[in-house]
Amino acid sequence: MEITRVVELPTRGSARDYIFPGVPMGHWQAHENWLAPTFLDPAADEIRTMMQTWLIRSQGRTILIDTGIGNDRERPAMPSFHHLNTQYLDELAAAGVRPQDVDTVICTHVHGDHVGWNTRLTNDGEWRPTFPNAQYVMAVRP
Repeated sequence: MEITRVVELPTRGSARDYIFPGVPMGHWQAHENWLAPTFLDPAADEIRTMMQTWLIRSQGRTILIDTGIGNDRERPAMPSFHHLNTQYLDELAAAGVRPQDVDTVICTHVHGDHVGWNTRLTNDGEWRPTFPNAQYVMAVRP
């Protein structure tokens, strides 16, 4: 089995209250010894995040865990994701995988930063599956 991280957006800081609204600073301070500086910047009051997906190759299968944020989406309420234009598909290619090579996509949950590349805007102005040969697996609540 080979597991490869495919980065869509490198590590960056985001306002702690924006990412985790309502979680008091005391909670973060209680865990600061292992969170800082990799995941928490107390001085800036920021959480440090990276947007990434995981590629698994095993027994002839090419499996993608989550599909990231995606490009070209209308997200005015999320300015950092609004009309995003990343090199995600180039990063996937650098890992040796073309979109048509992916045979399984596992979506851990349906949030915009986990399912964004499920589809992409094509040159004809249509949204089409990014991974056309993939079977999509996701949890569904009854």
